[in-house]
Amino acid sequence: MADQSKPVELIGENCSFKGCNQLDFLPYTCEYCGRTFCGKHRLPPSHHCQDYKNVPTNQTIPTKPQQQLETCSQPKCNKITVTRCGECAQSFCASHRNTDQHDCINKKKKNNHVHEKTKTSSSPNFLEKLANKFHKSRKNAESSKTARTVFHMKQKSKAVGNPEIPMQDRVYLYVTIDDHVAANLATTRSLQQPLSLYYPKYMTIGQVLDKVCEKKGIINRNHQNNTTGKLCFVDGETHKPVDPATLLSQCNQSSSGMLSLILTQLDEEKLRQK
Repeated sequence: MADQSKPVELIGENCSFKGCNQLDFLPYTCEYCGRTFCGKHRLPPSHHCQDYKNVPTNQTIPTKPQQQLETCSQPKCNKITVTRCGECAQSFCASHRNTDQHDCINKKKKNNHVHEKTKTSSSPNFLEKLANKFHKSRKNAESSKTARTVFHMKQKSKAVGNPEIPMQDRVYLYVTIDDHVAANLATTRSLQQPLSLYYPKYMTIGQVLDKVCEKKGIINRNHQNNTTGKLCFVDGETHKPVDPATLLSQCNQSSSGMLSLILTQLDEEKLRQK
């Protein structure tokens, strides 16, 4: 740089190129001849540098060796790699980067190991088979119990009775008519439809029997001496006849809070046996 202690008009250097002599405040120095030039003549060819012309033609500027790009590891594919497989650690191009697009050795080993493990676990011994059978049976029983509870809950919402009965005194009943009763009494199909009812808990089973017969139009001849048998209720859960003198509050209700009864007809001897 020119000496800044000089006056302003003397700062800078004049171009050394013949016929230019331009004053340049930031002159360029040629690395071959050592003279200063303006921006227009700063390059050796621009100022016809003799020292530059004398440089041997076989002298070359050393360059960095080019790095060879890695190609795809897939056989017969010479594309440039873009990623490395996380399973086999080999490099692949975009077309073969996924494990299912190239012959991934580690993935095959892993799949074989999983297959062998699955094959071993898929052949349970006798105890495992027995346990599976038990769990399946228990699951079916629980499913059936849940379905029955849901059904009874729906029937409770449809139950018919005296609305003046307090809620805490109500016993809900689901009554079905046995086919034997329907055949003997020649009832119509509509009379065989189940009933959803509720009565007070202090009512007896015998009184409920009279009410149901009245609703269905069935003639109750239990007080007569006949050979056709007597009408009675059978518990839908235990399948045992219920004593007519039993109070509703004494009957075992299901988990849904509804008593399931079946109206049937049995002779006195069977009633005594049961």
